[in-house]
Amino acid sequence: MTLRSTKKTVVFHKPFTLENTGESFPSGQYVVETVEESLKDISFIAFRRIHTLLNIPSPSSNIALSRSLEINPDHLDAALKRDSAHTDTRHLTDLGQTEKC
Repeated sequence: MTLRSTKKTVVFHKPFTLENTGESFPSGQYVVETVEESLKDISFIAFRRIHTLLNIPSPSSNIALSRSLEINPDHLDAALKRDSAHTDTRHLTDLGQTEKC
């Protein structure tokens, strides 16, 4: 089984919430990492998402307090749409990083 990991940065211009987290997050940039596994026994290359993580920076300069939260990508998209209702800027910046595990 081959795994791949992709990262992108999302930008929120206002504080936001994600469904089912029970938390509110401050505006800012967040790195989202998606891990996928390759599908076997098919005639073309395809991947299935295993999980998506939202990297939450520390509220202080202490990097040890940073954490990752497993999220539903549909909930992230909904939060970005709510945020974009008040701004016209681009929200996704591809970091161009793909890692094979």
